Amino acid sequence: MNYNYNEASMGWLSNSNFSGVSYKQRGWSVPHLVGYMESHDEERMMYKNITYGNSSNPHHNIQNLDIALQRQKLAGAFFFTIPGPKMIWQFGELGYDISIEENGRTGRKPIHWDYYDNDNRRSLYNTWAELIKLRKDFPAFTTDNFSVSLSGAAKRINLSHNDMDVVITGNFDVYPNNVTVTFPSTGVWYEYFTQTNITVDENTQTFSMAPSEYRMYTTSYINREDYIVGIPEVKPGSSKMGITLWPNPVSSKLNISFYSEIKESIDIKLYDTSGKFLFTIFKGYLPAGQQTISWSIPNGISHGIYIVDVQTSSNQTSKRIAIH
Repeated sequence: MNYNYNEASMGWLSNSNFSGVSYKQRGWSVPHLVGYMESHDEERMMYKNITYGNSSNPHHNIQNLDIALQRQKLAGAFFFTIPGPKMIWQFGELGYDISIEENGRTGRKPIHWDYYDNDNRRSLYNTWAELIKLRKDFPAFTTDNFSVSLSGAAKRINLSHNDMDVVITGNFDVYPNNVTVTFPSTGVWYEYFTQTNITVDENTQTFSMAPSEYRMYTTSYINREDYIVGIPEVKPGSSKMGITLWPNPVSSKLNISFYSEIKESIDIKLYDTSGKFLFTIFKGYLPAGQQTISWSIPNGISHGIYIVDVQTSSNQTSKRIAIH
């Protein structure tokens, strides 16, 4: 669905209906349709965003790199959350914006590892990683009971499952819009990205949404801190260390990844939420560079929320982990 997804990401709405990514829209009874927004054979989405994107609103000009990257987050929120297998093309998760025609259509293209150093490109990577982790952990995202409404500016996905219902909505316009959303049930709904909640008294609700804004409402609360994965936002050499804990929640083996600029002492401890020390996970010296420590969860530890604290001679930071 490259053409339609790209029309949506560029802000050209008349041909932006990408509902064909849903196997149900094609009359299929099983989710064997592999959906993708771009592949080896089409122009890169980000190249088209910054070259041909809707620039009619100077305050939300899609030809601006940072706004174009935000559009890729929006597209991802309406890609990974639709049931069925998905494919992403190399470096799309970092907003690769080199034309397919560079060095000839089938010629060698530059590899931009430096994209990881750009905050907004890294944020796109992390958002897609977060959506994929949600998709893997919650069966609602692979339900066979779902519907989509993907034409025009206000797009919506409804997912129904015994464990949890989900409503994803977004504004694909370059201007603010009032977006009408139909919820399948009344009661409390939790917005995942802002970690807020609303009480739905009537099934139809109208929200004022900024251009490129997207929301995910669920009937069960999901702690977003447990799903923020990917590349730490804190760069090496900064005053605070960025660490990644995975998987989270964890049941058997916890992996702790972090970056150290120099060889130094590392002290990793586990605390409960009251601050009581429980275990030393690791203590010793490690060489400079990216590090990953694996720790087997001890037998008998209770299910619940805990704090992993990583301290070196120059940095200290902590994160919560759910053990189940």
